[in-house]
Amino acid sequence: MTGRSNVWVTATIGIVAALGLVASGQTARERLKDPSRLNERAPDAFRARFDTSQGVFVISVERDWAPLAADRFYNLAKNGFYDDSRFFRVLDGFMAQFGLHADAAVQSSWTSANLRDEPVLRSNTRGFVSFTRESGPNSRYTMIFINYKDNSYLDADGFAPFGQVVSGMDVVDKLYSGYGRQNVPDQRRIVREGNAYLLEQYPRLDFIKAAIIESAAQGARSTWSGVYTRAQASRGQTQYEQRCEQCHGSGLGGDATEEIPALVWDQFFSQWSGRSIADLVARITRSMPPDAPGSTDSRTATDVASYILQANGFPDGSEELRNDDVVLRQTVIEKRAAGVN
Repeated sequence: MTGRSNVWVTATIGIVAALGLVASGQTARERLKDPSRLNERAPDAFRARFDTSQGVFVISVERDWAPLAADRFYNLAKNGFYDDSRFFRVLDGFMAQFGLHADAAVQSSWTSANLRDEPVLRSNTRGFVSFTRESGPNSRYTMIFINYKDNSYLDADGFAPFGQVVSGMDVVDKLYSGYGRQNVPDQRRIVREGNAYLLEQYPRLDFIKAAIIESAAQGARSTWSGVYTRAQASRGQTQYEQRCEQCHGSGLGGDATEEIPALVWDQFFSQWSGRSIADLVARITRSMPPDAPGSTDSRTATDVASYILQANGFPDGSEELRNDDVVLRQTVIEKRAAGVN
C-alpha cells in the first residue's frame, strides 16, 4: 500500500469514528426529546447536586412528599436535562425559577408532558422546592422553583414541594436577580428559542453547569482500599488522552482560568470528596468528549475514573473496578484515609 493510500485510509477511519461519536451524542439528545423514555421510579430518598455559575447547592428529595414530582425531577436531573439551563426568573424575597432546557428542540417535547396534580404535604417555606404550574389543573412539566422565604400561601394553589435545599442555600441567594420584576424573560420565547434568546437578551443570568444525582450507598467501601487495577488505570489514561485531555490538560490540571476544573488534588477533592464513583462515571459519560458529549460508554468512563483515582494517589488493587451501578455507588471517594498525609 502506498503512503498516499495509508493517509487516505487513516483519514477515512478518522472521519467514520468522528461521525460515530457525533451520532452517539445525538442519541443522548434524542432520548431527552422523548418523555416516555424517562420514566424510572425515583429512590425513596435521594439528593441532587447542582453545580452552578455561583457555586454548588444540594436538593434533598423525599419521594413520599410528592411521588410524581420526585420521579420527574429524578429522571430530568439524572439524564442531564437541567445542564446549561438558566435561572431565568429570580425575584428577590420570593423565589428562583429554572427548568427550561437550553435547546428549544428538546424543550418543545416536554411542554405537553404534564404531571397530574398531587396533594400538598409540605409547605412552600424557605428552601423548599416545587414544580411550577399554570392556572389550570395538571399543568406541571419541567420548571421548578426554590422558595426564598415563607411562601406558604402557595400551598392552597396546589404547589406541592418535593424537596428541600439542604446545602448551599447561600449560593441560591446569590443567583443573579438584577433584571428585576419588570424585565423578566418571556417564557414562551425561551421555549421557542432556548438559550439563544437568553444569551442575547439576558446575558448575566446564572446557569447550571451540571446536575448530578447523589444517593447514600449502603455497604460503602473507600477508594483507599484498592478498588481498581494498574492495567485498568493504564487503559483509562489512553481513553483520557483521546477524550478529555484537550479540556482538562495532560496533567489533569484544568485550564488557567479555572473554568474547566482540575481533576487532581484540592479542586478534585473539593468537588468529589464524599461522593460515589458512580457520580464521577455519570459525569464522564454525559460530558466527554466535549465535541460529542454523551458518546462515552460507561465501561470506558469507569476506566477513565480509575486513571483519575491513580492520578490522585489512590492505591491500585488486585481486582478491576467493575462497571456495575451498585458497585460504583458503594465506592466512595474519600479525601484522605486514616493516617495518610
